[in-house]
Amino acid sequence: MLAVGCVTHALIQDAQRALSLAGALQIRYPASLWATANRHAADIQDLAFNETWFLIEGLLWGMLALIVLGASSARRWWTGTATLAHRQCYPASGSPGSSTVCPI
Repeated sequence: MLAVGCVTHALIQDAQRALSLAGALQIRYPASLWATANRHAADIQDLAFNETWFLIEGLLWGMLALIVLGASSARRWWTGTATLAHRQCYPASGSPGSSTVCPI
C-alpha cells in the first residue's frame, strides 16, 4: 500500500502543479502561515524535487515488494490489494471521485 500511496500522491500533485503553472488551477496557501508565497517557485520546487522523490520512492517500494514476494500467491495478493486500493481512490472514470475519501 505504501507504493500505491507514494505513486498516486506524486501523480496527483504533479498534475496539480502543472495546472498551477499553466494558470488553470490556483493552489491556496493559508495566509496565517505565510506572509508571502511565490507560487511559481513553489510549483517548480514541488515538481523538481518533492513529487519526483515520491514517485521514485513509490516505484522502489513496489519493486522491492515484487522482488521479496517472488512468484507466490502472496505476490498475487499484494498486486490485487494494490489494484483495489488504486480503484478505491480512482473510479472507472480515471479521476478522483469528488465525494470519495481515499483510505490510503
